[in-house]
Amino acid sequence: MLRIYVDEAAAFDMLSILQLKAVRIPKELSKYSAFMENMREQLGPIIVSIMVSDEYAALLEANAKVFNYITEIDQGESLEARIVHEANMERFYAKRSLQNKFFGSELDEEKTVK
Repeated sequence: MLRIYVDEAAAFDMLSILQLKAVRIPKELSKYSAFMENMREQLGPIIVSIMVSDEYAALLEANAKVFNYITEIDQGESLEARIVHEANMERFYAKRSLQNKFFGSELDEEKTVK
């Protein structure tokens, strides 16, 4: 395993993805739990405030939307690339909002945004 440094919001993005996977694929629960515990050790009690925040809910919802679109594509449904791009941008905006609100800094991640 690698130990890497990422924006806090990027870590919450990954946590939300693992959370979605744990709901859809029960054997993924251990990965979610381990990641959550690692974050709890590093962040302390603020993690609870973030997990119940509107910003985290928006991030979770944006990731769920991307998951659903990818599932539709995998099942042969036709989707315009624009729809998937917009869902991914919604995810980026949610991640940026969480980073700004709880950590008072900008994301290191760069995107061309409207």
